[in-house]
Amino acid sequence: MAKGYRPLPVEDPDCTVEDVHVVVQHDTKMPQPAVSVCKSPKKSTGLSKTPEKSIKLWLFVALGGSFVTVLILVFGLKAYSTRPLFQGPQYFDGPEGDTIAFRSSDQILRNVIESTSREEESQCSTPSNKVGFAKTHKTASSTVQNIIFRYGLEKGWNIAMYTGGTHLGPPKQQYHLTERFQSSWLDDVPWKPMTDQQGYNAFAFHTIWDRAEAEQLLGAGARYFTILRSPVEQFESMYNYAHFEKQFKMDLEEFVLKSIKLSFPIRRMHDYLGRNQQFWDLGRFSGQLNTVQDVKTQIAEIEKEFDLVMISEDIDASLVLLADQLCWPLSKMTSLKLNARKKSLVETLSPEARKILKEWLWADEMLYSHFKQLLHTKKVHYGTTKMEKKVADLRKMNSEVQRTCIEKKIDKDTSVLNVDFKPWSKDVVGFKMNETVPWCRYYGMSENRFIDLLRQRQKDRWQVWEPQQMSQMQDAITPPHPNPT
Repeated sequence: MAKGYRPLPVEDPDCTVEDVHVVVQHDTKMPQPAVSVCKSPKKSTGLSKTPEKSIKLWLFVALGGSFVTVLILVFGLKAYSTRPLFQGPQYFDGPEGDTIAFRSSDQILRNVIESTSREEESQCSTPSNKVGFAKTHKTASSTVQNIIFRYGLEKGWNIAMYTGGTHLGPPKQQYHLTERFQSSWLDDVPWKPMTDQQGYNAFAFHTIWDRAEAEQLLGAGARYFTILRSPVEQFESMYNYAHFEKQFKMDLEEFVLKSIKLSFPIRRMHDYLGRNQQFWDLGRFSGQLNTVQDVKTQIAEIEKEFDLVMISEDIDASLVLLADQLCWPLSKMTSLKLNARKKSLVETLSPEARKILKEWLWADEMLYSHFKQLLHTKKVHYGTTKMEKKVADLRKMNSEVQRTCIEKKIDKDTSVLNVDFKPWSKDVVGFKMNETVPWCRYYGMSENRFIDLLRQRQKDRWQVWEPQQMSQMQDAITPPHPNPT
């Protein structure tokens, strides 16, 4: 019992039990204490009487406590319905903390799905620890990249990257994506001796794809995948996200009906963004796509280079197949829709403009159509019923991530967000994250900030690795001390 309080008397010494009734005074502005009213006074027994004031005080305390209890139950139940049972410190620091956070997320998300689904996942015992992802522009590739980053952070992976920046173009112009990637570009990174010994685990930055050069970094046994999107939607997204209208002085509708329809020569924005962008990102330049046969030849080569080509419009099924390819738990494929533009900024084209743009992007259309059909074939081979169940499981887990982690979707002023979650572009949707759950941080973290975190973890590993190697080398060249005789 709190200090300063005494037990409420069982009965009022001045009233018989049957004579006592309670009157509650109601007021819409301020609740009043209950008042005990005695119908008939009890005959004096000579015992000391409790003052009337004291009776009112205790009844006020009793009813006030009940009112507080009701409030706690109401708001407690509301909080329970919108927050997970797991609560922890704001963030965990360091790789050990990363592991703890991810383990807790796995437990929560896997409990959302049926036990039979969890048993099916346990049949896969050799998860891939080397992945090559060809990141394409405006295709939901940032969402896939975030999946790789989360897994890599948890496992302490070595990621192919420079000491600064977010792309893998030429070292002195990493954002100028005009030539295919070369593994030698990473020769000068400080952790090269470590990665020469251990190898890289992930290749997942924007670059111009080259399978052979990526394989030089990853070595044998890596899995390779990419993602494509309907070319008209991809081009509309890229045109408005990269603000082509500032350069061309017209919106996309006008650009299509004037520049494209009239066959004006159109340069690539920044020398690397433009027509048939998905072929460009995959290392096939305009001069290689002159004829239908040229395009068919390049599509056949691309099919050999990837274990899986995902389709943005069928992202859930694509991620189910990716989990199967990589032998990763389906819970690792959960995500938020990152780097997505605000709906108000999506430009709706007229039927005529869409038709003209689709014909202009005919090479990318052939690429997309081929791999869309190939994905359908893979889904059938996987099993229609099984696929439907897995997609449902993934969506349940994604709903749990959203319920647990997102406090609010920000589609207006994202500058108010915590710097970790603030998108690079003001044109995309951001998320106010629940920062009381440590693993939520990694779902909503912006691409730039996540790369900075991975880079720091990689530097930390290298700084531990280097003196250990020096010590081992010193031990190897130091002759053993002779035993005293």
